Amino acid sequence: MLLSHPAAAQTAEASSSVAQREVAFNIAGQDLNAALLSFARTAGLQVFYEADWVKGKQSPGLSGTYTPSRG
Repeated sequence: MLLSHPAAAQTAEASSSVAQREVAFNIAGQDLNAALLSFARTAGLQVFYEADWVKGKQSPGLSGTYTPSRG
């Protein structure tokens, strides 16, 4: 990955450290869009995806302590 702006490099570094810290998740089984929004909010991350990709799909939920990259 090539980052040409110092602020972009700092943002990427901060995102990497957030993705490696353990977070306690307690997300009930639900519509996948709602589950992804809850996951992102709990993890302190931004998640980007096309809403059509998850339309009509369900999440079984996530309960436990994980790094966001493992959750």
